Amino acid sequence: MSLGGSPTYSNTKLDAQAAYDHLVSALGIQPGRIAYFGHSLGSAIATELAEIHPPRSLVLQSPFSSARAMARLIVSPPVVLAWKAISRIHFDTERAVARLDVPVSVAHGKRDRIVPFRMGVEVYESAKRKGEILILDQAGHNDVAEVGGDKYWAWLKTALSY
Repeated sequence: MSLGGSPTYSNTKLDAQAAYDHLVSALGIQPGRIAYFGHSLGSAIATELAEIHPPRSLVLQSPFSSARAMARLIVSPPVVLAWKAISRIHFDTERAVARLDVPVSVAHGKRDRIVPFRMGVEVYESAKRKGEILILDQAGHNDVAEVGGDKYWAWLKTALSY
């Protein structure tokens, strides 16, 4: 059954809020026990939710530093100059983690051809409270867990233990 809707910036915020509300209200989970995990675009969504409802820890896999930084990689220079005026997408993970008082952990593959691994490092280095970082030389964008194997699972266990 499809409920309709479209993938928009506003809808991602609504979905994240609905998931949080379900955990707290319907399932009775204490907010202080919740950790957020986000991969790629999900990292930005998880980080924005963390600004509203701070989690126990914020775990980011292959995060980009900001929508503006990603735009510089994928669009022409004139569009980047007009980005602030035309964009309604405000994802700025690097700025947000600098203000969040929660541990921020990052995993990223050096062979990521979608989000440069330097962005993951920038996000981690900007974090007010640093958790764990895992940089994998042989991993790309979608195979960090598989390539990392036991290292990845140890990283995740530690990131969730804060």
